[in-house]
Amino acid sequence: MRCFLSAIHYNIIMAKRIKIGIKNLQIIFLSAFFVLVLLIDVWGIKFSSDALMNEFISVIITRGLGGVFAVMLAAEYKFDIFSFKNRNITKSLIIILPFIIVCINNLPIYALISGNAAVTKSEYIFMFLLSCLSIGFFEEMLFRGAILLMILKKMGGSRKQIFLGTVISSVIFALFHIFNLFAGAGVGETLLQVGYTFLTGCMWSLVLIITRNIWVCAALHAVYNFCGLLVVRLGEGRLWDTPTIIITAVIAVLAALYYIYMFTKIDKDNVDKLYNRETQIAP
Repeated sequence: MRCFLSAIHYNIIMAKRIKIGIKNLQIIFLSAFFVLVLLIDVWGIKFSSDALMNEFISVIITRGLGGVFAVMLAAEYKFDIFSFKNRNITKSLIIILPFIIVCINNLPIYALISGNAAVTKSEYIFMFLLSCLSIGFFEEMLFRGAILLMILKKMGGSRKQIFLGTVISSVIFALFHIFNLFAGAGVGETLLQVGYTFLTGCMWSLVLIITRNIWVCAALHAVYNFCGLLVVRLGEGRLWDTPTIIITAVIAVLAALYYIYMFTKIDKDNVDKLYNRETQIAP
């Protein structure tokens, strides 16, 4: 009996030590993230003499660290968003196909085909892709993988509460982009970004609820950014023409209607599985 009690006591001590260790790692990664952001944005530390390459490297490093912190935060709460087991990913991808089309349509396909736009700095494509992946990783892990689920856990499981939770988390996600002003972005450009990031935040939230997999959200986010910024960052030309505007408007309206329809079909039990109500540990 004494040995049994000793074993229990030992396991409790080890569990506390592991939890403290995770907390310390979170502090380390979060501190490293903010220190690097300060060094890069305030003190102007350089990783490369090439301005564009330096920007991509900076984004990859800082967002990578921030993403790791968000992963540890979601893992501490035992949010069930990382596994591919017990999920019909193929079926989920079919269900979210309209949102995948939104991501792909962010590429100015007609402008590229017609010659109105072109990629002129193809040597940077790989690093640009990595930067898009790191941004998708960081933002989805933090805003959907951690913040959204924390909000949903507190608010409850009705469809109205789930919708309100996605709106609140998307507002936080959108306002986060105001910090781009400190990186030199224009006011109009930033306000526009705040607007469309709110809408995409709502979309990524629904994608997570449907697929129960954060990696799908991160991948689609990266595709959306890559398609939308490829010519802006690595090319030149006129992106918006009449066919592009018409196609984009039609896809946007259809995707919005589909979003509303899918929200009326949300399985509340499926949402509960995201954060394991019965097995979750306290923060």
